[in-house]
Amino acid sequence: MLSPEGLESVDLDRVRSDGYAFQIEMSYKCWRKGFKIMEIPITFVDRRAGVSKMNRRIVWEAAWMVWRLRLLDLLGQTA
Repeated sequence: MLSPEGLESVDLDRVRSDGYAFQIEMSYKCWRKGFKIMEIPITFVDRRAGVSKMNRRIVWEAAWMVWRLRLLDLLGQTA
């Protein structure tokens, strides 16, 4: 969970991701600014109608975002 203060501290013009990767990028940027990141567990129930939007591309995009942000940080570039 990100606090309103943490979210307001992020320059949204510099956020490059969307979808599931957006949450990863926002969490990382808030963490780098010194905000505390908390997890609030939720329970998902089995889908009763419709189809999941999750696919391999989304999974790879989210996984790549973690490595991208860390690499940019190590290179001294702001993500």
